[in-house]
Amino acid sequence: MLIAAGSAQTPYVLIALLVGLVAGGLVFHISTRPPLDMSAGPAFLSGGAAASAVIPLAFTVLERLGLLT
Repeated sequence: MLIAAGSAQTPYVLIALLVGLVAGGLVFHISTRPPLDMSAGPAFLSGGAAASAVIPLAFTVLERLGLLT
């Protein structure tokens, strides 16, 4: 990902990372609220898992749209 961040498609890479960050933050926020009401540790882990699942999907979408070479 560091190599991709230094490429000519840097804005698209940052968009993919931002999508992952938003997804992870959203999962963390939902996990710490009722009815789930998780503690911060497990909620942080679930947010990280969501982000790590969403980032490759965002790259795949960008690639299929022809925005990444």
